[in-house]
Amino acid sequence: MVVEVKSCTKQNEVRQLRMGIGQVLDYDDSLRARGRAVLPVLYLEREPSDARWVALAKRHHVHLIWPGTEHVLV
Repeated sequence: MVVEVKSCTKQNEVRQLRMGIGQVLDYDDSLRARGRAVLPVLYLEREPSDARWVALAKRHHVHLIWPGTEHVLV
């Protein structure tokens, strides 16, 4: 598992999500190139205000979670 953790406010939400998804995909790619199987996870401090981010992350095999949703990784 590789996890990127991002703070997230209404003002910086889009920027943080874009950056976080990009970072976790980059980590995933680097580790897979070394032969490691990983589970990419982006952990936010709160639920995104726009549900499209959850769908976008899922399409790219990134687990987008926030406090109270950690159980989806089990």
